[in-house]
Amino acid sequence: MICIRARFQACREGGQEKAASAAATLPDLPPILVQIRCNGDIRHILIIFVTGKFDQMAIPLRRGDPANIAVALRTFFVTSCVAGKRNLLQSDRSAKLFIEVLYYYRSESKYLLHEFVIMPDHFHLLLTIAREITIERAVQFIKGGFAFRAGKELGFRAPIWQRGFSEVRVYDLPHLERIREYIAQNPLRMGFASNTAGYPYSSSRIGFELDAVPQGLKPSVKLHSIGMPEGMP
Repeated sequence: MICIRARFQACREGGQEKAASAAATLPDLPPILVQIRCNGDIRHILIIFVTGKFDQMAIPLRRGDPANIAVALRTFFVTSCVAGKRNLLQSDRSAKLFIEVLYYYRSESKYLLHEFVIMPDHFHLLLTIAREITIERAVQFIKGGFAFRAGKELGFRAPIWQRGFSEVRVYDLPHLERIREYIAQNPLRMGFASNTAGYPYSSSRIGFELDAVPQGLKPSVKLHSIGMPEGMP
């Protein structure tokens, strides 16, 4: 008999922290990637079932101690939406400004950029961050940098972004390839292009410089993703 106990990421409401936990008795199972919704935000957790113990994916609490959450190179699939799902990124000027901000912080070595797509009301990124930075901080650079410049150069008014973002930690190459395909196909599914190279605001288009994926991804961990985050196009 295997006893499984999962401690989920804490959520905050009115300054109060709440924690959720779940327990189950299950036979041997493969690892699964599950998602929970907490006060409207998506949270993900990787559960690995092993005899006699439980291993939890290292997903940091928001505002957690960086000393506890920054561990070597980590690769993430990131999604964030425009506030109110408005089409603020549909114009050529705004989409190109976002890409300019994205590459500026890449040049500042805030992250490695592997894939991206800018849609009218949201964006998807595949990036890797190092020990010195958290995923929260990396996304803050991008969203905050764009909001500042868009307000100054395009006259956008706050709030530009929906609060928070969705992130999925990428552990193995097959999972990474599925995410790459998802990002590339996003404009096609929405009817904005007839082929992946035909959408101008995607890394699938020829001409964008991208970083190689770090070799530290573990090929031994197989993820069984239970869908995409709710509301994700």
